[in-house]
Amino acid sequence: MASPESFPRHRSKDRFATIQTHIRGIFLRSEPGVKMDMLKETIEKFASLARGYAARKFQIDVLTSQQQEPNQEIKTLAQTHEGLRGLESEEDNFILNVIPRDSVTWDRQLLKDSLGIAYSSVVHEDLVVSVSVPVGFQTEKGPIEGELLSGVLTQALVDLGLPKDDLERIMEMGVKQRVDEKTLEDMLANGKINLLEGTKKVDTTWAITVTPFKKSPTN
Repeated sequence: MASPESFPRHRSKDRFATIQTHIRGIFLRSEPGVKMDMLKETIEKFASLARGYAARKFQIDVLTSQQQEPNQEIKTLAQTHEGLRGLESEEDNFILNVIPRDSVTWDRQLLKDSLGIAYSSVVHEDLVVSVSVPVGFQTEKGPIEGELLSGVLTQALVDLGLPKDDLERIMEMGVKQRVDEKTLEDMLANGKINLLEGTKKVDTTWAITVTPFKKSPTN
């Protein structure tokens, strides 16, 4: 029985080589220079699996494209009708939910200005390099401040011989905030603070889920 490597191979347009098989119009793709030795039955099984997978993938792509317009229309209807969260159809056996999800981002400086001395009791900060460092962590020399630690790390890398101009390219550093929103909401409700305009930004995204109204009986 002839194995795939006995057939002539040629380079495809990309980085893979193609190897002719005993199946008409079917070629294996391989890393260049790798010797392939697959049984005829294995090639046939691989071809059958790949054929079915590709057919389903193309169907999924078509259906995904067809979902785009109704997806947006359903979300628009939910957004323009307060409280609307979906639809049930017992006859068609489906439950469709339209769910809003809020994502909150904070302007760090405006939040500092809004909270004043209460900032440290409401907001916890981590200086993110490759690990999270708790800002305010007590050391023998006092609490770690983000700006101080950033400067120390930067200077350490410069001392190792890295050009300062290249640090932004090789190192990503920033402060990550963790806001205690319960405490913040209590302070706002009690009138202890007022948030400056632009401090809190809320972005709402909508998700659609569909589940069967009744599950099919198990055989």
